Amino acid sequence: MSVIIAREKLLREIERSKLRKVIADTEYFASMDPLEALAIHLHDHMCKRDHNGWCNWNYEVKDHNVHDWGRETHKKWLNSCKPLHDNLLAQNISVDNYLQILLLTPIN
Repeated sequence: MSVIIAREKLLREIERSKLRKVIADTEYFASMDPLEALAIHLHDHMCKRDHNGWCNWNYEVKDHNVHDWGRETHKKWLNSCKPLHDNLLAQNISVDNYLQILLLTPIN
């Protein structure tokens, strides 16, 4: 097999893998409250704190990705997402559609 064919095969597999992750994330977010899904997504992509001690988000997640929305860090992210959530609703944009756009948009 030539190097070019092997490279193309690897790139196709990477793209399939990314697509599988997007589909899994979409299904995961669709199964929960839209405001909570928004908070999870925004935390995952916007939190700049060190997750080995300074951000308590991971300590507030129980087994099997059960989030404790009554804890301090989760409440903070939920409250900070509320204005965005309300703005989306006011513009007739569903949180599901918004998250699908975000999931398909590369974040550097």
